[in-house]
Amino acid sequence: MIVLVLPLPPSVNNLFVNGKRGRFKSQKYKDWEADAGMYLMQQRFPKGEITGPYVMEIKLPMKVKGDISNRIKAAEDCLVGIGVIPDDRHAHRITVMRDDQVPAEDCYISVEQA
Repeated sequence: MIVLVLPLPPSVNNLFVNGKRGRFKSQKYKDWEADAGMYLMQQRFPKGEITGPYVMEIKLPMKVKGDISNRIKAAEDCLVGIGVIPDDRHAHRITVMRDDQVPAEDCYISVEQA
C-alpha cells in the first residue's frame, strides 16, 4: 500500500477555465499542482508498482466545504502524473471520506493494487 499526503485538492468545478481556444487549467489548479509537487518532494513512494486496477482511499478534513467527491479528479490526476498509478481509467474502487484526524489544509491518500 502506498500512503501519501497532499494539499487539499481543489474542487473539480475549479480545475479548468474556458478560453477562446478551448479549456485550460485554472490558476488555482496550477497553484495546487505546484504545492502538491512540494509535498511529494518530501515523501518517498514507489513508482510503477501499481500496474493495473487499483483501489484508492482519500481522507479529507472534517470541515472541507462542498461535495467531497469533487476532490477526486485532481488527486487522481496527480498520482498518474507522478507514476504512482498508471491511468485513472484503471480505478476499481475509490472511497472518499471526511476524517477528523486530517489537518484542514491536507488530504491523505492510500492506494494499492486491486
